[in-house]
Amino acid sequence: MEWIAENRWWLLIGVEVSFWILLLVFLVLRYGFQVRSSGIFLWLLGLNLLGFLTLGIIDYQATGQISTFQIVVIVVLIYSVTYGPKDKKRLDRFMRRKIAQWKKESLSPEEEARMREEEAEEEKKKYGRPYARSQRRGFYIHLILFVAAHLYFAFQFGVESKGVTEWVKTWMNTWNTPKEFPFQMEEVNRISRLWVIVLLIDAVNAAYYTLFPRQRKETKSSSSG
Repeated sequence: MEWIAENRWWLLIGVEVSFWILLLVFLVLRYGFQVRSSGIFLWLLGLNLLGFLTLGIIDYQATGQISTFQIVVIVVLIYSVTYGPKDKKRLDRFMRRKIAQWKKESLSPEEEARMREEEAEEEKKKYGRPYARSQRRGFYIHLILFVAAHLYFAFQFGVESKGVTEWVKTWMNTWNTPKEFPFQMEEVNRISRLWVIVLLIDAVNAAYYTLFPRQRKETKSSSSG
């Protein structure tokens, strides 16, 4: 346990890099040698998440407090369950086409049509209302995580019992002195303040794209004659 705690950063990098290497090997076996087993991918994903979670727990047990390492682990876990699947799907399509090219094979019309449909759907979600909706959904998830984490902080580290209005007022007045408020641990208070700023940026971003939907840039072709 002590060795793991001392080398946690290298282990974190190793877990992430090994996951992507194993995923590439899995895709090569799947499309290059027709070794089809979706269970392998599920095992890879599960082991990846378990590895990150284990490192975070070991670090907390070793330090007895919230650390930067644990925050990084949480961020990586959030990415893995939110944006991770989209990136893996893009990698899957890329490897499918690349391996077919290496083998000098052509994809079936059905498979090519399916991949083009997926790409068109992803492209459509980058603009207009679908994009604004995805930004709001991301903010709602972020807000839920923020509230859940702060409830955990309150139960774990204690908080002064005041009314909501007085609590918020005191928090704003002690913004530059995180060791005083709102929780009984300075490191957690610093994390809380930083998180508030990130949450506000996320809220402004979601509100902006709701009021001003992102538009596709149209390329104007000039005709000569």
